[in-house]
Amino acid sequence: FRKAMRGIVPDAILDRRDKLGFATPERLWLTELDLWVSNRLNSESARRLPFLNLPEARKEWAAIRDQKKRFDFRIWRWLSLIRWSEQFQVTYGGN
Repeated sequence: FRKAMRGIVPDAILDRRDKLGFATPERLWLTELDLWVSNRLNSESARRLPFLNLPEARKEWAAIRDQKKRFDFRIWRWLSLIRWSEQFQVTYGGN
């Protein structure tokens, strides 16, 4: 990427070695959107996912929300898949 950007982006920026990534606050976001998360995990779209154990997903979310368990990115991935399935009207298997 640096090589491709040479001549476009100043060398002083390209040659910096102190760049750091940053963490995004998914747990905070999802906690603040608890009603939305709960609605997604109880949605018809979620019920159509044959490979998602919804009772366990809901239990996992409750433990994370109530700070009884550390945040696990699986919840973010599950919600993304549910929303993606809704957005694009994806069906799985015989659904």
